[in-house]
Amino acid sequence: MPVVVCPWMVSGGHCLVRERSGLLLDYDFRSESPTADLLKDFELNGSAPSANSWASVQADGLHIGVGAHQPGTWEGFFAVTRAAYPASSVFHVRMSREPRNVMSRSQTGEAVFAVQTGTTKRTGDINYVLVASVTNAGCTYWEVGYAEGHVADATTTILWTGPPSPTASVSEDITLRTDGHSSYVVYFGNRVVYESKALKMNIVPPFQAYLEVQALEIAYESRFQDFWIVRDDAIVVDGLHEGDRVTLAPAGGAPVQAVADASGRARLTLAPPQAKGTGTLTILSGASPRRFPGLLYAGGDVYRIRA
Repeated sequence: MPVVVCPWMVSGGHCLVRERSGLLLDYDFRSESPTADLLKDFELNGSAPSANSWASVQADGLHIGVGAHQPGTWEGFFAVTRAAYPASSVFHVRMSREPRNVMSRSQTGEAVFAVQTGTTKRTGDINYVLVASVTNAGCTYWEVGYAEGHVADATTTILWTGPPSPTASVSEDITLRTDGHSSYVVYFGNRVVYESKALKMNIVPPFQAYLEVQALEIAYESRFQDFWIVRDDAIVVDGLHEGDRVTLAPAGGAPVQAVADASGRARLTLAPPQAKGTGTLTILSGASPRRFPGLLYAGGDVYRIRA
């Protein structure tokens, strides 16, 4: 059933109706809740045994961790979405490493955000793109890459690495999008840190998202907030007149504009980090603009103007 986002009534009595929501999953992880509540939308798993791993939703985020384990061995734990999402999707999370650097060269801690083929349980393929924060030898660096493997031991290709530093950022707002084949773009905040349309990956959609920790030998923990997935990077407005001008001004982002085509449809394409948010939608038809402030939107939303 359409969701009416009135009462933003304007001159002429026009109303904005959301006919389809683009929001596929949304967890802010900013209030404490039982870990069992995660199990509706996430599966908890990993190489670490259950006695040596944990996931807890606290007031400052979803904490995922592993305890200390055998020297020279890796253990990991993750929350993976139960549902799989289309290749048009935009994925976002705020990911944080522990506030301390790992000082030893023989020990490593990693916070990982990965988007993997949703066919793993059926095919055994473990192909995915990743963004990771890696710390050892007293420094931390961020990296972007992709991996291919079957059942175990995926081979990782690193596409971008930030400079190692003892003062590297503890947290990043990460937005990524990939078709699984040739295109992959990663933002930190509003800054593009990696983009290519010429890759040769084999990540078959639909995709599942992984919020993960990996550690070599030591106890380590990752923290996640503001996790969301939207259907794509654009919203659509129907019911317009050809030539009507439409503007969406996201809070904290650059306005985007579109002109209605002959069918009365305007498509507003957003930068991926602004693919979910709050903004003001303005429609200029003739001399009288119609404004809809405080619009909670998500990429993939379809709206219709109604009298």
